[in-house]
Amino acid sequence: MEINQQIIGAITNLKVPGIATMSYWSILKTSDAIYFVQSGTAIGLGVGTNTLFLIASVVGDVLESHKAKTMADKDLATVLSQAEQSLKFPKEQYGLLKIKQGIFGGGSIKVPNGKEKSWKEAGYVKLKLSRKQFKIFLAMLQN
Repeated sequence: MEINQQIIGAITNLKVPGIATMSYWSILKTSDAIYFVQSGTAIGLGVGTNTLFLIASVVGDVLESHKAKTMADKDLATVLSQAEQSLKFPKEQYGLLKIKQGIFGGGSIKVPNGKEKSWKEAGYVKLKLSRKQFKIFLAMLQN
């Protein structure tokens, strides 16, 4: 089964801010698909003025960042079993990804998450990539 495939490319520790949280995503490439994996969520940095919230958000950021960075070092089955959410796109579904290049070489990807669009749900996950990450992502699409 495809779950035992080797991860051949990865972009890790992509942070997506929410209202009071920060979610941590990775983009993982196997020989036949690209996986968008949410490895964790932490309290957003600087939530409120309470010192305890600030400490919790910093500690949460450090822990979740480390967890996201180690995604590429694990096998796919382990990554998917530990993920809060994962979205798989085989080569024939790459057209569903909305890819937009930014002015300075970086870019963003809108990934449909399969949820119904509503007042509290966008229906997609938007990942912003640096110039280097965007080049790596484009190379993932080509292979």
